[in-house]
Amino acid sequence: MTMPSNDDPSVPSGHEPHDPLNGIRVGALIGGLFGALITALTSVANAWLVFIGAAVGAIVGYRSQRKR
Repeated sequence: MTMPSNDDPSVPSGHEPHDPLNGIRVGALIGGLFGALITALTSVANAWLVFIGAAVGAIVGYRSQRKR
């Protein structure tokens, strides 16, 4: 399977075909760090917030890159 190139007419000008994947990665990282910060400020029992934050961040990152 090959990724579309920049010459592909289905890819809008100025956008890389892997922008949504980068949005997922960056969103998950930032969301996970935010969840870890909240966990560190409250209690270790809230460690599940890291996973929830990463999932929410990944969704927000994906959607924000798809709309651009």
